[in-house]
Amino acid sequence: MGRNRRLLTERVMPLYDYRCDECRQVTEVLVNRPADAGKPPRCPHCGSARMVKLVSIVNFKMARKPAYSDDFMDKALPFLRQQPETARRFAEGKGSDDARAFQIAEHIGHEIDQRLEKEVLRKLPGS
Repeated sequence: MGRNRRLLTERVMPLYDYRCDECRQVTEVLVNRPADAGKPPRCPHCGSARMVKLVSIVNFKMARKPAYSDDFMDKALPFLRQQPETARRFAEGKGSDDARAFQIAEHIGHEIDQRLEKEVLRKLPGS
């Protein structure tokens, strides 16, 4: 585990934001070696060495498998638009076509779950 952690940290090349105290320009700097991380760069705009490291805004994207396949979505979208109740919901929804179809499918799934639960409870002895 320690070796893997060391290899990971050796390969990381973070980006840092610096602001120049002379010209006030903000510059993003790629740090190629961990040893260079503590050394402020020279300003590429005015050449000053008076650079201050800033707290950077974090931005990331999580990769995950799509909830539904492209084949399913190609068939589901036209169907959802043709059905009276889902067509209305589809027209009122916000976001992309895929996002609206997903919201509708989740809503339908929730309704089915509720109906099944009621039916199961109704058939239980003593209900």
